[in-house]
Amino acid sequence: MPPVSRPQPNVSIDYALMEKADQVGVVPCDIGWSDIGSWKSVSEVHAADEQGNCAVGPAFLMGSRNTFVRAQDRFVAAIGVQDLVVIDTPDALLVAHKDASQQVKDVVTHLKRSDVALAIDHATVHRPWGTFTVLVEGDGFKVKRIMVKPTASLSLQLHHRRSEHWVVIAGVAHVTRGEEKRLICIRTSQPISRSECVTGSPTGARRRWKSSKCSAAATSARTISSGFRTRTGA
Repeated sequence: MPPVSRPQPNVSIDYALMEKADQVGVVPCDIGWSDIGSWKSVSEVHAADEQGNCAVGPAFLMGSRNTFVRAQDRFVAAIGVQDLVVIDTPDALLVAHKDASQQVKDVVTHLKRSDVALAIDHATVHRPWGTFTVLVEGDGFKVKRIMVKPTASLSLQLHHRRSEHWVVIAGVAHVTRGEEKRLICIRTSQPISRSECVTGSPTGARRRWKSSKCSAAATSARTISSGFRTRTGA
């Protein structure tokens, strides 16, 4: 294995490079710098109310002091609490005392040692062609939402142990299944049998393809919601 490809020690760039560099220039300045190294630091960047509270996203604080809440998809309420950071994301919820917020790294270490995928993969995973988000997963099935970038296409796929079902919920998709090529419009679907090669892409260079995938152990259904939007619309 080439030396640059070997695992490197988990140290900051300050210790690993900057302190060893001999051709570095430093200019003094006063720019209000913050490393934003913890959620407490993040909370200090936002303006707080008279009680020292700050809410970002769909959140509400009542009878609380010096508390920071960041909500993304769900409504979060904090009642009668003090000195907390509450961070709600699609794949995890963090509730911590502000002075202990840097210990998030210890939680990540625990997840990695437990071989939990959450330590590496987010709910939304980015690929060169776009993104996919796991909506629900259970014994023998999985549902994903997929968004394909303009001019991009899904990787050519073939599954021996599952079938899929693609459903377009917005826009039009160009799907190649084996030797068959067809357009799938909004509210129409495309079944994909096991051992069939398939790929899909948006129609039109200025449109985006949004899709969802449902899969199972023996039989998987892929619900492709193909939503096309202009570049300026997300």
